[in-house]
Amino acid sequence: MFWPVSDTESDVQKKNGPWAWVRTALVGIGICGLIGPLLPVLVWMPVEIFRDRHSILDALKALVLSFYMWPFAVIFMGPPGALFGAFGALWIRFRSRKLNPKQLWMEAALAGLLLGIAVPLSMYILAKSPDRDSFTMFIPMGIGSGTACGLLAFLTLRRLGLLLGHADSN
Repeated sequence: MFWPVSDTESDVQKKNGPWAWVRTALVGIGICGLIGPLLPVLVWMPVEIFRDRHSILDALKALVLSFYMWPFAVIFMGPPGALFGAFGALWIRFRSRKLNPKQLWMEAALAGLLLGIAVPLSMYILAKSPDRDSFTMFIPMGIGSGTACGLLAFLTLRRLGLLLGHADSN
């Protein structure tokens, strides 16, 4: 599950360099702003198809259709997801100095969950005519997507060697 990482002198310089924080934020932006909006679409559409008692073939067609819906999901949920994703990735990097990998794994999941709730909440607050029913539908999607994004960000930061301290070793 975790990859062993060896620290050479150039690796340590990369971790502490001025661009490491920017690279960390870009990881959070990419994962939570682009991939994060796709995750609920991939789950929600087939579930709705099965709920309406359609066939497996219809569910597979819905999965294909979800890739056409992805740009719209990115347009609406991508900007707040990217902003909170950058914040979450920077938080994971900052906390990696003090926590071991298992503790950081749990904290990344919890941070992702909380920030995942903040994405639809921010869209609800900024909406000109907020719809309470839509908001309650998007909260579970934000929870699942945020948790997955937090864990994906942790794994990506670890793989890229952008974590500091204890969390970078087994």
